Amino acid sequence: MKNYIDTQMQFYPTIFHNPSNVVEHMFASNGNGVSLNQKGYINDNYGGLEVYEFGKPMPYKWIYPWSTNERFQPFRKLAGCRDVGFKETAQYFIDCIEVTSDDVENIKDWKDNLHIVKDVLLNTPTIQERYTINDMDKFLDDIKNDDITLNKPVDGTVLEENDSVKKVWYFDVQWSDCPNAVEDEVRHLWHNYELGNDYYMYQGKLNEEFFNDYPKIYFWLKHKGVPENDKFIIHWWW
Repeated sequence: MKNYIDTQMQFYPTIFHNPSNVVEHMFASNGNGVSLNQKGYINDNYGGLEVYEFGKPMPYKWIYPWSTNERFQPFRKLAGCRDVGFKETAQYFIDCIEVTSDDVENIKDWKDNLHIVKDVLLNTPTIQERYTINDMDKFLDDIKNDDITLNKPVDGTVLEENDSVKKVWYFDVQWSDCPNAVEDEVRHLWHNYELGNDYYMYQGKLNEEFFNDYPKIYFWLKHKGVPENDKFIIHWWW
């Protein structure tokens, strides 16, 4: 947690004057943008490998209001966090609440419900990896009764069967044998579809409609062996 807390104070010094402000934001402020990724680590923590040395708890001058609705209790989103030092961070938040004067706005409700905060943050088991790379059978067993996305339309639309994994032609534009003239047309395609950088891709079908809009890309794909009406993916970064 050290890197996360240090980073918040470094980049937002007018908001986070000290660690107690950071943990209040993490655990008490709705809409704070702090959440766990699918592996149980805080998003954008960039490696929580060290415990933060907090020192004495600091009383709050103000704290975000307590909500009786669990959906609006931000600390619940972080329960089970795997980052090193998370439990210590949670305990520091609790300690800061306990040393805060009862006349501070909103603090009384937090103190009255502190047993809930302690149970969620300190007693929730740390999230563990469910799979290793050899756990294919476990994964297939987990999804054996899962519905498929083909059945998702809510308007009653009946879709044709569609294999979710298939071989598709891949056009790697940048730093390849792609001619500059073709890349220029890809640049226009990217602009027309408002695509971003690096992680964005375009999926198309090699047909007359695509030719009408992007003849150079069409001819280059055709020249490279893509058959008519085959689907393709274009990747390009600025």
